[in-house]
Amino acid sequence: MLNLKRVWKARPKSHTPEPFKELMSQWGKNLDPDRVLPQHPCPRFMRNSFINLNGLWSCLIRKTSPDEQSYLPHPSEYDKEILVPFSPECKLSGVEHILQPDEELWYYREVEISEEELGINNFGVATKRLLLHFGAVDYACRIYINDTEVGGHVGGYTPFDVDITDYVKPGYNSFAVYVVDPSDTGVQLRGKQKLKAGNIWYTAQSGIWQSVWMESVPAAHMVSAVLTPDIDNGLLLINATVNVAGYPLSVYVYTGDGSLVESVTIPAQDAQYKTVKLQTQDGYAIEQAFFTAAMQIPAPHLWSPEDPFLYDVIFYYGEDEVSSYTAFRKVEIGCEGTSRKARRSRPRFLLNGKAYFVKGVLDQGYWPESLMTAPDYEAFDFDILSMKQAGFNTLRMHLKIEAERFYYACDKLGMLVWQDMPCGGGAYDFKLVSKKPTLHRSAWDSKDDTALKFKRKSGADSVEYQEEWLQTLGEMIELLGSHPCVATWTLFNEGWGQFDAVRAVLYASRFDRTRPIDATSGWFDRGVGDYVSIHNYFRKLRVYRRKRHDRRAFILSEIGGYTHHIAEHSSLDRSYGYASFEDADKWEKAYKALIDKASSLEKRGCSGFIFTQLCDIEEETNGILTYDREVNKLESKLSMRLKEWRESEEHKAQEEEWAKEATIAEQEAEEFFEKMREAEAQRIAEEEEQIKQAQETAKMEALKLEEEEVAAEEIDDVPDFEEVAQEIEDPTDFIEPIEIDDVIDFTDEIDFEVDEFEPEEEIEPIGEEFEEAFDDEEDMFNDEFEYAWTDEDDEEDASFDEEQRGDSL
Repeated sequence: MLNLKRVWKARPKSHTPEPFKELMSQWGKNLDPDRVLPQHPCPRFMRNSFINLNGLWSCLIRKTSPDEQSYLPHPSEYDKEILVPFSPECKLSGVEHILQPDEELWYYREVEISEEELGINNFGVATKRLLLHFGAVDYACRIYINDTEVGGHVGGYTPFDVDITDYVKPGYNSFAVYVVDPSDTGVQLRGKQKLKAGNIWYTAQSGIWQSVWMESVPAAHMVSAVLTPDIDNGLLLINATVNVAGYPLSVYVYTGDGSLVESVTIPAQDAQYKTVKLQTQDGYAIEQAFFTAAMQIPAPHLWSPEDPFLYDVIFYYGEDEVSSYTAFRKVEIGCEGTSRKARRSRPRFLLNGKAYFVKGVLDQGYWPESLMTAPDYEAFDFDILSMKQAGFNTLRMHLKIEAERFYYACDKLGMLVWQDMPCGGGAYDFKLVSKKPTLHRSAWDSKDDTALKFKRKSGADSVEYQEEWLQTLGEMIELLGSHPCVATWTLFNEGWGQFDAVRAVLYASRFDRTRPIDATSGWFDRGVGDYVSIHNYFRKLRVYRRKRHDRRAFILSEIGGYTHHIAEHSSLDRSYGYASFEDADKWEKAYKALIDKASSLEKRGCSGFIFTQLCDIEEETNGILTYDREVNKLESKLSMRLKEWRESEEHKAQEEEWAKEATIAEQEAEEFFEKMREAEAQRIAEEEEQIKQAQETAKMEALKLEEEEVAAEEIDDVPDFEEVAQEIEDPTDFIEPIEIDDVIDFTDEIDFEVDEFEPEEEIEPIGEEFEEAFDDEEDMFNDEFEYAWTDEDDEEDASFDEEQRGDSL
């Protein structure tokens, strides 16, 4: 039943935008501007020639218009400094300006390039290629080297690189980047960004928001590598692209301790060719070569969140050396087992061939001081480990493609990723995509998303948007396809920018057939993909009846949204969420009850759930962690009070007093032990004197005995034994009495093990279950989960009874 009271309280509220309180995580506080994200941005494809270009750049923001954007001259002066790769909208950038659709953003930096990096030979010719990499730039950009345009990119979420060899010289070179971003006034992919943030929408950002770096590579070098595990056949499938053919490709696989597992060399003549269109100024196409191979891996060690085992991989192509890694795991939707009962049951999410219950949490990937850019790569580790400690095994990366270091951290630490496509398109009709589906279940799967009317209301009627969406989908799958943590692709969320889900699933399957697809998360289900994917914030959690011949898994892809506002760790004095709890204990109690209920649905055919969400973000305070990651709401009130007490001035004064008392106690203890040492020394001296005197006395007595002549005398009067025995009236007189304390208490050595009484499990009332079983609309097939007693069970009981009788005899 729909909770109308909660729906009414959770309705979006309009209000005047307010400035956010200044919050900062521990990584933002400790940031070194000279070492900004210094690690290689892509552990999946690394070279030793990595040159980090993060740090201070000059910048300029100026007014423009769509007609002028292609003609405005290169700036001659820059009036600000910006800390790359943080967007100008965030605190860490040093700019704190929200770029408007009628503004353009310019970056500038002088970069020194050595002759060695260019490989200048004796004839002054460069024998190497210099690649300039951008992790992500939001939204459209052009790159200038020494005042010459060398390339560009459109799309705010995927990386790109430019070969700048022919435009640079040894010494200092000018690098400039031009950026425009229409934000939510355009139709491009933008996720949760909004110029007027509020409710579930967050501060828009723009410009360079992922790392910038260079690599010096040989003239013939690798371009990309995709590694796909096949655990059924023990194979590692290799698909590597190079810029020009002519060399063999060698691949070596190692365990983590450096032991060689297997290697393969693909001959140069086995290279095939493909045409690639580059996103450059001219958009010209080039021909690249690629290699494919299948490497046999004996008894592969399987990867899972509980055992995240990784293999190291090294590629050699001519003089080019690239480091990577891989893992063996398999994700699919199916039935565990081949029995009739298993085949009739609802399909589940399977990991390495076994049913695996997804316990996930929604991850928006935002930080208070840096928005969509992590202030430090350690922040990824912190979020992941905090959620693992809370009992989760999955993060749903929501409407954002994160930096590759995030996926590396999930691979390394053991966390599955439910990866969303960023949403975009025009303005959404929230009556269609939010209000109706919230109030009426009938709206969940009754819309034709190919109809022009639907696409207009979902913001997807722009051809330019659809083309960009499809192109970015392919780029995302190619980018993240080698990460073992990535388990599922989510295409559309709650109808935002949704169009032709059937076509979208087919398109995604062209790039990746090894992962399940969540076609429509929330509602507007078109019967395609691998999941029936439900968002349930206002109804009782349950597994809904599947339609005839629907062999998809059931997933609660969003639940929760419980808010608990902690003023000193929140961006605003107000908050937004789907159920509010002022008391921390009540929030924790409601959270645990919801998680327990969602987990109990596993036996009814549910494959898992995604709880909203990992941390608070701006107006939303429905996170497990606060926005600054300072407070974990799953901690008890006592823990929070202890933390507040430790941070209070009173506690600091008390600590100083304790320190003084400890110093005095240490001094007193030292004086006491000094006295003890003196007394011990005196006692030892006295004992040594006594021993010396005793030795002198013994020596005198020995001399006296030597002077006496003792004659041996026979002893005639030997007492008779029998006479002596008769004189003894009580034989026990010669027995030494035994003290009571000396008697051994044998009961002390007996270890009594008594099983504690455990009451039978409380039986829940059957009224609710009885009601569910006859609910024509929402009940599932309960007979799929009934246990069928077999003859084998009867034989097992008979065998057990016979063993019991034998034990009795």
